[in-house]
Amino acid sequence: MRATFYDTKDRWARGQKQNTRSRNAINSTQARINAARDEYRAARTALINLSQLLSQPMDESLQVLNDSDIRSMKSTETDRDSAGKVFALSKALRPLEDEDLRPIQQAASGTVGLTGDTRKTLSWIWRRGNITDGEDNSYYDEEIRVEWAKSRSRVARYREEMNIVQEEMNRTLRFWDWKADQWMALASAQDTRNLSPAILDGMKAYSWRQAEMCRRLKVTFQAQWRDVPELISNSKELASNPDTWYEMKEEEEKKLEAAKLRRLASRALGKK
Repeated sequence: MRATFYDTKDRWARGQKQNTRSRNAINSTQARINAARDEYRAARTALINLSQLLSQPMDESLQVLNDSDIRSMKSTETDRDSAGKVFALSKALRPLEDEDLRPIQQAASGTVGLTGDTRKTLSWIWRRGNITDGEDNSYYDEEIRVEWAKSRSRVARYREEMNIVQEEMNRTLRFWDWKADQWMALASAQDTRNLSPAILDGMKAYSWRQAEMCRRLKVTFQAQWRDVPELISNSKELASNPDTWYEMKEEEEKKLEAAKLRRLASRALGKK
């Protein structure tokens, strides 16, 4: 709804009167979003306290709602932030932050300049199956289906690009083999020409030199690309099993956090 108001304001609102009305409508919608956010956080806090008193486990569907989670279905985030947030979907009780309260079409704050659908992530608030229980969820279901289709298309394109890269590498190596054979054939064909021995020897030497250059180029490319097949294989495995990628990113986050703590501790000791 808020995205629609913003779009209407940008497209059609002209003059102070219309812009003021649009601004009031947007502020009213934002106030309702903030009220829903605060209500969720208060209810979650109460349930946490009750679960501790009753020694009962919390419902894992009641995740912590961060401000960064209240955003549109299309948002741009860095790979590191995206990995941490998506992997946290398996965790319970995510916090609700102000920046999470965004419409489906609005990008996350602090991500200006990032383009491309591969950098966009879906906030977990749109992933909950019961997000619109008791309401008309036809619009929500349609948006989820659209985003799912786009994500599936991106994965298919990603796999296609990997296959294309691998095939282009193989064709390049085969080309240098073919080119070397062509130069060797030219060297052999010089014997049939009615030329002086000195000229024939020079033409053969040049052909052999070119053939050797092609072979060396092939060896050079093979050395430069020796790790590419393994990278492609790992990428295909990660595309088929995203949980493995999220686990890998979480380990990287832990290492970065540990390194940050070590630096802070070192600075604190240095000041003393």
